[in-house]
Amino acid sequence: MTASRHTVEVLGVPLTVRLEGDEPEYIEELAAYVTARGREIAGRARSISRERLALMVSLALADELFRKGEALPGGRRTERRLKRLVERIEAVLQDVERG
Repeated sequence: MTASRHTVEVLGVPLTVRLEGDEPEYIEELAAYVTARGREIAGRARSISRERLALMVSLALADELFRKGEALPGGRRTERRLKRLVERIEAVLQDVERG
């Protein structure tokens, strides 16, 4: 299967991801979910940096996974995917901070 690239917007930041079997619609749905959670969290904060917001969203999503039992130790596939997503978020935040 050939990998392709797809650009989505997460919290107002364009993010190009490599698709390996995932449908673009699925990635769009994920981006919309993360953005919605980010807006929810940002709405409760007085002032928050984009970096801090991304970290808070990451923690909120990880909390959801753990509470649903989908990220328990031994769930290596979920752990790897979550780690890749966090790395992508961190890379985008670094690009945004650079200007």
